[in-house]
Amino acid sequence: MQVQRYEKGQHYMWHADFMDNQRPIAGGNRVVTLIMYLSTVTTGGETFFPNAKVFDQYDPLSNCSSTGLAVKPRKGDALLFFNLNLDESPDETSRHGSCRVVEGEKWVATHWVHVRAHRYSASLYKEGECRDRRASCKARAAAGACVQNDPFAVKFCKLSCRFCVFGAPS
Repeated sequence: MQVQRYEKGQHYMWHADFMDNQRPIAGGNRVVTLIMYLSTVTTGGETFFPNAKVFDQYDPLSNCSSTGLAVKPRKGDALLFFNLNLDESPDETSRHGSCRVVEGEKWVATHWVHVRAHRYSASLYKEGECRDRRASCKARAAAGACVQNDPFAVKFCKLSCRFCVFGAPS
């Protein structure tokens, strides 16, 4: 989890939280993004989605997003969105940014959900290490241990849990 603070005049250019296939990252692609608003911004500071389709915009907004959807930051609210489609292709409507803070201060906590265990991933990208170290790995994987980030499965069942970039089953 990351905590960010935006003061008057600060913003974040629009971007995507998904990564292209040319650049593997620890934990794999970011499937879900959760933004938790830790403060209410008086004016500006909206999180905007320029490629999103707007059905109803219910609040007056700053001028930073003329198309798409914008969400006003209110303390205690959270914004959850998917970065990938069901077929694991990038969802272009998830591109987002932060409008300039006009008045007040914006505090947010951001959490990303990755396709694999993140905290163990740094050692899982080395070629030649993609193997199971215990006979029970296939059964544990079938029982859901990998998805639950079971520490045993993460440590000993790299191949069965598909935690490897190189040599993982397709």
